[in-house]
Amino acid sequence: MRKLVSIILIFLIIPTFYFYLAPEKQTTAKFVVIANRNLVFEVATYAKTVGEILTEQNLNPSFALVSGDEAVNQGMRIVLKRPVTVKIIDGGEETFLATQSDSVGDVLYEQKIGLAPQDRVTPPLNAFLADNLEIVIDRIVDLEVDETAEIPYEILIEQDSAMYYGREEVIEPGKPGSVAKKFLITYKNGVETRRKLLTTNVLANPVKEIRKFGTRVEIERVEEGRASWYAYKVCMCAAHPSYDKGQYVRVTSLVSGKSIIVRINDRGPEQAIHPDRVIDLDSVAFKQFAPLGAGTIGVRVELLK
Repeated sequence: MRKLVSIILIFLIIPTFYFYLAPEKQTTAKFVVIANRNLVFEVATYAKTVGEILTEQNLNPSFALVSGDEAVNQGMRIVLKRPVTVKIIDGGEETFLATQSDSVGDVLYEQKIGLAPQDRVTPPLNAFLADNLEIVIDRIVDLEVDETAEIPYEILIEQDSAMYYGREEVIEPGKPGSVAKKFLITYKNGVETRRKLLTTNVLANPVKEIRKFGTRVEIERVEEGRASWYAYKVCMCAAHPSYDKGQYVRVTSLVSGKSIIVRINDRGPEQAIHPDRVIDLDSVAFKQFAPLGAGTIGVRVELLK
């Protein structure tokens, strides 16, 4: 009897020890696909819920499209919608916004931003969104525009030896013409970037103007001295200590004998400082006689009547 009891106890105790002392049986890892915006990857996990596996991957479970308490299944695909901040520059106007959209086209649709066929979007509509992405929308408009322009008239000058030098008289006044032009103008964000001429129609031809210009030279006064130069109007003009502005003088180099006629339009040089200087030529006129490095040259100045 005792032997039978011992055998029964052995069969009862051994399974109990085995249950507590035997190593825990390992479960099989599950393969799960995680889609985090444009990043898709597969992981092997022993996690039991979606929240656990996302925490393992340092991802925020609140961004998942399924509950964090949902059980993990073999081959499961977990999609996350992490919000990103983007900047939209629409026709020059800037807007910052947070969005869960996947692509450029999606966020424009979400914001109800329409596009015309010729508008340009950078980056393209199928580009994935990322933090701090800058989306530029250039609004392109082509318009046909009619413009009227003036056609300048030509001036014909007839020399008149009976008139004093420098005098001018209009014999027949000129009249500008006009032309109508049609352009195809391209505007980018309201600013013209290109224009193409489509048609031209002359509305009125210009009328030439005829003038007489005096060439008679009569000397009123002659003086000799040094001519200096200065950069003033960049013209065939000069400064004189006393001659009225608008008068003409003939200046002749005492070295070469070359002569030019210039118009007085300024006062100078200061004779209290430079008593030997009788005229201050503009640099353009001075270079008719000598390089500017010469400083001053000897001249004869004749005041024309």
